[in-house]
Amino acid sequence: MGSEIPWKQLHPVSLLVNLVPRTWATLRSAWPLLLYAVYGGLTRQGLFDLSLLLLFFGLAISNTVIHFLTLRYRVVESRLEIKTGLLNRQVRVIGADRIQNVELVRNVFHRMFKMVEVRIETASGTEVEGLLSALAEDDARALVAALEQGRGEASTVEQVDEGELVIHNSLTELLWFGVTSTRLGGIAVLLGLLMEGIAFDPSPDPEDMRRTTGLFAGIGGIAALIAVVSGAWVVGTATAAIRHHDFRLTRTASALVAQQGLFTRRRAVLRPSKVQLVTVIQPVLRRVAGFASVSVETAAAREGGDGTQQSEAMIPYVAPEQLQAVVGAAIPLGGVDPMALELQPPHPRALVRATVAAITRSALLSVIGTWWLWPWGLLLWLSIPISALSARLDHQHQGWLITDDLIVSRRGWLSRSTWLLARHKLQSIVVSQGPLLRRYGLGILQVRVAGSVVLLPAMAFDEALALQARLLRERSRDRAR
Repeated sequence: MGSEIPWKQLHPVSLLVNLVPRTWATLRSAWPLLLYAVYGGLTRQGLFDLSLLLLFFGLAISNTVIHFLTLRYRVVESRLEIKTGLLNRQVRVIGADRIQNVELVRNVFHRMFKMVEVRIETASGTEVEGLLSALAEDDARALVAALEQGRGEASTVEQVDEGELVIHNSLTELLWFGVTSTRLGGIAVLLGLLMEGIAFDPSPDPEDMRRTTGLFAGIGGIAALIAVVSGAWVVGTATAAIRHHDFRLTRTASALVAQQGLFTRRRAVLRPSKVQLVTVIQPVLRRVAGFASVSVETAAAREGGDGTQQSEAMIPYVAPEQLQAVVGAAIPLGGVDPMALELQPPHPRALVRATVAAITRSALLSVIGTWWLWPWGLLLWLSIPISALSARLDHQHQGWLITDDLIVSRRGWLSRSTWLLARHKLQSIVVSQGPLLRRYGLGILQVRVAGSVVLLPAMAFDEALALQARLLRERSRDRAR
């Protein structure tokens, strides 16, 4: 039967459409080599950097060409089959019922040529299991419909406009989201580039170097720091507004559909039955501004630029009165408001343990800093009382609760997160106890679902064991029904 179904291939124009963004991505990742190649001229180092840059471009182009020439796909009896590879041939078979979510991505070039990139994710690893880049819009809709039919579900391709709108973020709300995002990494990079720019001079003149250094001393240095911080925040805010432009979460009869993006439009389809964890993210700036962000995770994981990411849908701006509806669209709440629940506090001895650990870390850092940065390193000793105060505030804002439907865990004062997972999704429960926890008779309950782990605040070790036994017993009873 399967051999009679013909193989399909990518759209012919996809080769051109993919080369442009791949070239841009290569430039973004290899820009230091490009700078060195430009400034290095025809020197040996400059030619070496140029050859490395050409190598990166060659690999990017060859991967795109091989992907286009060798990829074939078809749907056979509720499973997706994908053939790819030139020297190392691979045939992937993905059952429709194993698909965690399907994401449809359209960048500017996709929209120009009416094409779409299809990303199919399972729980089998940290890569997109099925990447079809790119298909004609009609072919993509037919593929998604065939996979949904294989699961015995109604198609979400035509239901998006007919579904119930759960939440929509305006431009003002997205700007608030961007403004309240921390940009410490971007600030550090910009400061490093600024220092490198000051130090770089092909023919340095000592007098020019002293003059340049003087500009960044005193008030000039403060002004430069303010400019760098402001620039990082402006760029970060604009990036957030562009990435999440016109965000909307729609609920259809069988799925949640998240759509967002200005230049690259993303459409992610998440089945509520595949949702493993919902996280309410409330950094201090967002609490002051009166909103939170919510991430919805499935068991699928992917490799991102900063590591493995489980989050499949991030709702940037959620007002307090919208939280129950947004969270309830992803997981069953049993009619309760998850943010109004009275949580159990951590064990009192957990504060002693956290304070001792914080003071020890700060003291060790202060000793090293004093030796390395004398005498300015003495200022690091001020971090000890700050760390002790931070540990107390964090302890006061921790909590946990187990209801008939939910497991809730909350941590953090400066950057607060509340994790919510449905009890019927439990995979395993682990009680851990390190040396310091053992010293104070404490334990930490780790609740594991597919793709994620949630840690409850520290509690008495015997209580953690009893809670573990209770959850396992009730899970076995529920599955036996």
